[in-house]
Amino acid sequence: MKPLSTDSSAIQSDGAPWLSIDSLRELFAQEDKILARIRDTPNGPLLFLTNPLLALQDLGVKLSDAALAELKAYEPNLAQILPAAYLALKSSRVAQKSNLELRGLFRKR
Repeated sequence: MKPLSTDSSAIQSDGAPWLSIDSLRELFAQEDKILARIRDTPNGPLLFLTNPLLALQDLGVKLSDAALAELKAYEPNLAQILPAAYLALKSSRVAQKSNLELRGLFRKR
């Protein structure tokens, strides 16, 4: 299995987030850009499915407090996801064999 890179390009060199999101509508408007970044990240789809909020954070997506509240109201189970599985996968340094293809961040209603 291929070792993962230690690329930290999600956070820009000035410490600014890659993408700032102020609403759920804006999150969905930026979905294609975020999905491309997830696909380009080692184990990205698995990491996102394991813990979407931590994955977005690690990708450099900064959700405002209002956007985070909207997202948690839209997908209430997000608030209950524990970080252990995400952190284990992230620290594994081994690319997992997976045929996952994300077609969206969250279900559309």
